[in-house]
Amino acid sequence: MALSDLLARHLQNPQPAGLLGPHADVGQATNAACGDELRLELEADPSGRLRVGYRVRGCGALVAVASLCVERLQGLTAAEAAAFDVPAVVAAAGGLDRRGAHAARVFERALKAALAG
Repeated sequence: MALSDLLARHLQNPQPAGLLGPHADVGQATNAACGDELRLELEADPSGRLRVGYRVRGCGALVAVASLCVERLQGLTAAEAAAFDVPAVVAAAGGLDRRGAHAARVFERALKAALAG
């Protein structure tokens, strides 16, 4: 699987993963074909800005996409996160080949589920 320099950096040094706790809104998504799993947690601070936590088990593409997107989502409002365009962010970061393309879809599903609370 070929990754752009930016995605490769996120794979090699992913944003600190970790879960936020019992008050966070949770979104989970999987890719049954390969067994990838993502748990995404969102929690708004008193100003309405989001803290984002995650745990990922899966391929390098999903690790890289999760790290990149979590980095970009930190500090957004819920409305801004709802408008967050995962495929566009991944494309701007160099995109994924056919074998890794599922990673953006997995992250997008987890984000939508977490935002739905």
